[in-house]
Amino acid sequence: MNLTLMKDRHAVCRLAPGEELPKWATGHGFLSLTRTPEELSVVCVEDAVPQGIPSETGWRCFKVEGPL
Repeated sequence: MNLTLMKDRHAVCRLAPGEELPKWATGHGFLSLTRTPEELSVVCVEDAVPQGIPSETGWRCFKVEGPL
């Protein structure tokens, strides 16, 4: 497998489990959503995250070159 380090910095955000998909996360770049009974986790480009959203920033992502 070939991996490519993506150039953007990403944020991992923790939202309430019942929240709708946030429009701010869907603008551009990488997006990952995971919903569990405890939370809605959003991983997106860190510049898209508004102030006040609980998040950890500074993450980098690897892209697995495909097809898989």
